[in-house]
Amino acid sequence: MKKLFFFVTFICASHFLFAQWPTNGNDIYNQNTGNVGIGTSTPGAKLDVHGDIHSNAIISSDAPSAGAMNLWLRGYSTGNANMVLSAFGGSSQFYWITGADGLLKIGGTGGTEPAMGAINIPNTGGVGIGTTTPGASLEVRSPGVWGSSAGTAIETARFGVNSGNYSQLRFLVNRFAAGSDWLTASTRIQATTDGSNFGYVDFNPQNGLFGIAFGSGVNEIMRLNANGAVGIGTTNTGSFKLAVEGALGARSVKVTLTNPWPDYVFKKKYSLLTLDSLEKYIAQNDHLPGIPSAKEVQQNGGVDLGDMNARLLEKVEELTLYMIQLKKENEEIKAELKKVLGK
Repeated sequence: MKKLFFFVTFICASHFLFAQWPTNGNDIYNQNTGNVGIGTSTPGAKLDVHGDIHSNAIISSDAPSAGAMNLWLRGYSTGNANMVLSAFGGSSQFYWITGADGLLKIGGTGGTEPAMGAINIPNTGGVGIGTTTPGASLEVRSPGVWGSSAGTAIETARFGVNSGNYSQLRFLVNRFAAGSDWLTASTRIQATTDGSNFGYVDFNPQNGLFGIAFGSGVNEIMRLNANGAVGIGTTNTGSFKLAVEGALGARSVKVTLTNPWPDYVFKKKYSLLTLDSLEKYIAQNDHLPGIPSAKEVQQNGGVDLGDMNARLLEKVEELTLYMIQLKKENEEIKAELKKVLGK
């Protein structure tokens, strides 16, 4: 009787196990090769699922333990359902991907979900690096803390290689004065090669709000001020649209004038000073009439090139008239001498 009972029990158990692990169909399938299929009769892996997986508990290759690498897929909620995929080294969480409140976060550390990942993609669009609320298609914010002291520099991004003979393009924010006023900082794009800084462009440069500066290394070379003035070798353009500290070389310079060209000197109505009057003026003023004095040039910080060329030409044309007058007088004297000498 006991033998019959054990036989019936064995048959029932075998039938029950066979029902849970059929060799055909597509509900739960055991291929008898170590592969299990759910929703498929031809599993291609140890576990092959055709369909959705729902879980509010931890799915893990192994529980975190010291010295072990683990991959966890778990549910995590702060009021809205989301998922965390974590890589563990021992008992420390290294990287994670989570969707929370329509936000996809990638990267980070900590045993629980951090408030912000290295890369954040909200459901409103855009990608944020260092921010969960990107205001553009791509927004990058530095993890550095803005300093309150002058001379603080924060690098926000860097592109390029970093091995051997490398080149990089760096994006930095340079602070010039203490405090929280953003006007005391510039945004710089600078090229770097083999660890040495080379050419750069500064937006909102030091002591030149809203302008653009161009330089190399740490030395500024040229600046475009907010008023449209350009300074080369100097940041002080004064009232000039172009200020150059140093020599200026050019193959040609064309100056346009608003004043009339001095050909009016040769008009019949032109009032030419007599030589006697000219002599008296020079004796009293120590300079030619119509030409600025040395004191005036010093006070004005120089001369207008186009205006001065026109004034000098005026004097050359007046000098030509004086020479013509002297020639006529000389010929008249020669004629009188011939009469006197009877020749």
